[in-house]
Amino acid sequence: MRLLFPQFLWLLGFIPGVILLHFLRAKPKLMKVSALFLWHEAKSLAQKRRRFAQSWLLILQILAVVLAALALARPHIQVKAAPDRIIIVDASASMLARDSEGERLARAIQEARDLIADSAQVGLIRAGLEPSLLHSPTNDKAQLIQSLENLNAGDSRSDLKRALGLAKAISPSAQIEVFSDQFQTGDLQDGELNLRFHLITGDAYNIGINAFELRAGQAFVSIVSNHPRPQELTLKLYLDDALVGQSPVFVPAEGQIHQALAMRPGDQGVYQVVLEVPDWDGLSLDNEAFSLNEPLKVLLAQDELRFERALSALEDIDILKGSPLATARYDLVISDKLPAEEAQGYFLVYRPKSVVERPLSSVADWDASHPLLRFVDLRASLLRFERDLPKLENAEWQVLAEGEGLEPLIAYHQTSFQEVLFLNFHPDESDLVRRSAFPILIANVVNAARAGKQLPLGSQGITIPGVYELNGEHYSLNLFNQQESQLIPSAPLAAGPVAQVTTLQERQAPLALWLLALLLVTLLAEWLLFNLRHQGMSKFWQDSLLMQLLVRLTHLRQPRA
Repeated sequence: MRLLFPQFLWLLGFIPGVILLHFLRAKPKLMKVSALFLWHEAKSLAQKRRRFAQSWLLILQILAVVLAALALARPHIQVKAAPDRIIIVDASASMLARDSEGERLARAIQEARDLIADSAQVGLIRAGLEPSLLHSPTNDKAQLIQSLENLNAGDSRSDLKRALGLAKAISPSAQIEVFSDQFQTGDLQDGELNLRFHLITGDAYNIGINAFELRAGQAFVSIVSNHPRPQELTLKLYLDDALVGQSPVFVPAEGQIHQALAMRPGDQGVYQVVLEVPDWDGLSLDNEAFSLNEPLKVLLAQDELRFERALSALEDIDILKGSPLATARYDLVISDKLPAEEAQGYFLVYRPKSVVERPLSSVADWDASHPLLRFVDLRASLLRFERDLPKLENAEWQVLAEGEGLEPLIAYHQTSFQEVLFLNFHPDESDLVRRSAFPILIANVVNAARAGKQLPLGSQGITIPGVYELNGEHYSLNLFNQQESQLIPSAPLAAGPVAQVTTLQERQAPLALWLLALLLVTLLAEWLLFNLRHQGMSKFWQDSLLMQLLVRLTHLRQPRA
C-alpha cells in the first residue's frame, strides 16, 4: 500500500486530545452510601495508581480520527490482476516461411491465443504495409480468437513502428506484445515502455525472385538465395499462360544472380516468370512474378516537339496530345502546369517560358544517386530558371539539382497517389535539350511511370502475387523484397526501452471512498452510543425522530370530536 498525501497523517496527533477530552468531560454520579471511609480509601488508591477503563465510546472516537486521517492521505493498495494487452502480429511475407517447427504465422497465432486467456481486455493489430486495427480492446475472448485465426500475412514489408504508435494511441497503459521474426530481444534494454517481443524465427531456407522487368525486348529477372550451397534451377517465362521461353540458372550460395530471357517482338499481355524450386524452399510467394507489357499512355498537354522526339525514341509508348480529360487515366502527363492536389498518376512539369529575360546559369550540383537522375550528366549545362519553387499545400519538394547560388533547378515530390518531377526552367531556355542528358532524363521518367504499374504485395489487402484491376486500371503485385526472400532479420526496432512483465500485472485500488464510508458509519455509531449512554434506551427511543413521526401519524388518524 502507498499513500498519495502522507502529510495528512499528522491528524493522528489529535488522538491524545480525544483521550484527554474523554476523561475531562466525565461527570461524577451522585450516589447515597451509608459510610464514606471506604470511598476515601478508594479515592486515595485511585490517585496512586489510576487504571484506564475500556470505553466503546472512546474507541469509536479514536477510530473516527484514524479513518479521517487515512482517508485524507489517499491510500492505494497494489493488487495482482490480469493485464490489458495489445497484440501486434507481423504480417510480412517472411511470417509465412515454413521452418522445421512449422509455419511462423501459425506459431505466432498459437502463442497469442495463450496470452489472450491470461489477459483482461485485449486489442489486436495487424502490422503490414499499413498497420490496421483488427479488433479494438475487448474482453470477448471468442471474438478475439476468431479475429486472430482470420489474420493473414504476405505483405512486402511490415511497418512495426507505426503499429506500435497505433497501439500506444489505443491504450497507453496496456502491455504491448509483438510477434515478429524481425527482431532480437537481447539487443533491447529495460525501461518504462510496457513492451515485449516474441521472436518467431526458424531454420528455413529459401530461393526467390527479387525483381522482374520487361525492357528492350528482354525479361530481366533477379534471384536471391539464403541457402549455404549453390543451386541449379530452371526459370520459365509465360505470356498469358503460354510458355515462351526458359533457361537454367545457377544461383550462388547465399547470393544473388541476374538472368535475362528473350521476349517475342511485339507480344503484349501479362508476362509471368516462374522459378522451379526444390522441396525445401520455405516461402512460396516469391517463386513467381508478374509484369504487364502494354503501351504506356503519355499525354502531352502542350505541343512540345522536344518532348515528343525524346518519347518517340522509346518503345511501347502511345503519345496523346491535348488537355487532360478528367475522366481519362494517363500513365504519364507532361505539362507546364502543376496537377491538382487530388490528381492521381505521374507528372513531368516544366516552367512556362520566362516573360523577363534572365541570364543563363550553370548547374552546380545534382543527386546522381536518385533513380530519376541515373546516368544524367548535368555538368556545364546552361539554363534560365526561376528563383523559387511553386508552393505545395500538403507536400514538400525534394531538390535534386541546384544552381551555383543554391537555386533549385530540378525538384521532386511524392504522395501515396501522385508523383511530380518539376523542371524549374523551360526546355527552350536551356542547352540541356541538345545534350544526351535530356533523352536519358525522359527515359528515366518513363521507366518510373512504368514502375507505377507495379504495386508491392499487400496493397489494397492483396497478399497473392498476380495482376489485378484497381480503380479501372491493371496493376501487377509482387513481393520483390530481398530481405523478406532471404529471411534476414532486420536491425532491432528503435522504438524505445522494453519492460519485461509477468502474466499478472500490479494495479492500484483506491481506498479513500471506502474509508470515508466507514468513517460515516463510525460517527453514526458513536452518536447512537452517546445518546443511549446519557438518555437510556427508553428515553432515546421516545426522543427519536422516528417515534415523533409515528405519534404525529397516530394523531392524524384519530377522529375529531
